[in-house]
Amino acid sequence: MSRLLIPITLSYLIHLVYSQCQIGDHTFNNGEHWMQDKYFNVTCRRGQISVLNCITDKGTYLPVGSLPYIEDGITYNCEPAPDPDGYAEYDPYYASDPFEGAGLEQVPLDCADGRATDRYAGFVLCCVTNRIIGCVDAENRTVRADELFLAKNMALKLCKIMNHGKKGRIENKGCFNGTSDVPLTDKTFHVPKYTIWTTENRAQLRCGDDGIRVYKCPLTNNGLIHTGSAWLDEDNNLNVCG
Repeated sequence: MSRLLIPITLSYLIHLVYSQCQIGDHTFNNGEHWMQDKYFNVTCRRGQISVLNCITDKGTYLPVGSLPYIEDGITYNCEPAPDPDGYAEYDPYYASDPFEGAGLEQVPLDCADGRATDRYAGFVLCCVTNRIIGCVDAENRTVRADELFLAKNMALKLCKIMNHGKKGRIENKGCFNGTSDVPLTDKTFHVPKYTIWTTENRAQLRCGDDGIRVYKCPLTNNGLIHTGSAWLDEDNNLNVCG
C-alpha cells in the first residue's frame, strides 16, 4: 500500500488582508501554524498558505521532497507539486478547475463558511490545496485513496486519487456480503458483479453497480417472479416484487 502526500502552496489566493490568510470566515495570522487534512503541517506566509512538512498516520514528520518513507507497511511520499502543462508550480491558474478529469460537472468549491473541505458527487475536496483528497462512503465518512469502502446497498467500491489530487475515480468492485464486524479486505465476502444467489427464504439476490438488490421473489407455488412485477393473489390482494 502506498500513500502519496502532495504538499503545495495554496494554488489560488483565497483572500489577502494585511499578510493574513483567510479561508471562508476563518483568518490565520502571518506565521501561524496549523494542521490541515491530518497529513499536512501548514503556515501562513505573507498572505499565502504553504506546507512546511508532511505527517504520517503515526505522527512522523517528513520534509518536503524527502525520500519515500515506509511505516507500518505504508509508503509515504512527501513530494512537491509537479509542474504539468508548463504552468509554474504556484501559478494561481494551475488549479482553477478542481474537477479536471474527474468526470464531474464543473462547479465551484463551496468553502464560504470557513469549512476545510467540500463534498460533491462522492468525492472530498480540500479547500486549502484545491485537490481531491478522498471519497465518501454510505455513512458519510471520508475514505482515503486506495481504500475499499461501502456505498449504498452494500456496493463495494475503491477510492482512486490520481495526478496528485487533480483526478479521482470511484471503481466498482462488486458487492460485500459480510457483516459490519468483517473487514472489507476479506475477499471471502466479496461478490463479483452480476452474481445471482438464493437466500434461505428462496428469494434471489443480484449484485450490480447499485449494490445488492432483489432479483426474483418467491411465490407460494414454489415459483419465482422477477423484481418490478406485481400481481393479485386469490384474495385479491396486490403483491409487488421489488
